[in-house]
Amino acid sequence: MNREKALRVKNALSQEILFRPGNIIKTAMIPEGWDVGRVVEEEEPVNGVGLIYQKGTYGIKIFLEKKIKINTDVIAEYFGVLSHEIKIECIGRIEFFFNTTARHRPAFPGVSIGHPSITAGTFGCLVEDDSGIYILSNNHVLANLNRACRGDPILQPGPADGGKMEDQIAELTDYVPIDVQGINYVDAAIAQPLDYSDVLPDIPFIGKVNGITHALIGKRVAKYGRSTGFSVGKITARNVDIKVMFNGVPVWFSDQIEIRARGEIFSAPGDSGALVVEYDTRRAVGVLFAGTGRGVSFANPISEVLTTLGVNIL
Repeated sequence: MNREKALRVKNALSQEILFRPGNIIKTAMIPEGWDVGRVVEEEEPVNGVGLIYQKGTYGIKIFLEKKIKINTDVIAEYFGVLSHEIKIECIGRIEFFFNTTARHRPAFPGVSIGHPSITAGTFGCLVEDDSGIYILSNNHVLANLNRACRGDPILQPGPADGGKMEDQIAELTDYVPIDVQGINYVDAAIAQPLDYSDVLPDIPFIGKVNGITHALIGKRVAKYGRSTGFSVGKITARNVDIKVMFNGVPVWFSDQIEIRARGEIFSAPGDSGALVVEYDTRRAVGVLFAGTGRGVSFANPISEVLTTLGVNIL
């Protein structure tokens, strides 16, 4: 199917299966009498829906937290697509990445960082606006999932890596609130360094970021993060809608990027906040924020992150 039709199918499935769990109701795209419960059992653990691209055509991928039976023939028949264009994959529960390294002055993207009340995440990159230069990472790394206050200290390394108040490198400047009852598009925050000489812009093994771009399915990407260092993967789905579990509470995100590494993991807990760039161009694609224990990583689109925060990559 073409991309436009694939997006329509994905959006309909997201509304019915992902964003209304246990309450399978009809939307404008699904006529009276059509019960998505015929396709996906009620209370099934679907935690994502996205686009894939294989052999010159787009398809739909449905992500599962655990294995269940889904009648893909019925989905395909209703939407007028081929059954093989609907893929099902069990990837496990999607969770925010946290975890537990050395103090660096000047600090650079990829090192451990975090709010005093979290464990540790990753310094993503430097960004700027007319007022100054900032460290970019996730809300759940710098703002403790909305619990922090602007002006709070940011430590490098993060607390899980031994960071203490004397290791403060920045102050929390701004963050995009995460709505636990709505749909989110980014998990992002910025912090202003106490001294600009304490931070560097270049990313190890990557170098200077060469602007930004949109995610392309099949494109090789790279990141440098606190837990797994430099790793290379491939964008395997985009426009992905997922629920991310945090302390047992589901948080919904829409239009995210799925990334996988061939034969190894792309990221692990503690890599949250790492900047994801195209391997060959060094153009930024996204900001890593979540993943599963089965080698699947998710990133916010970089354009959405920068626009929402009103900043540009330095």
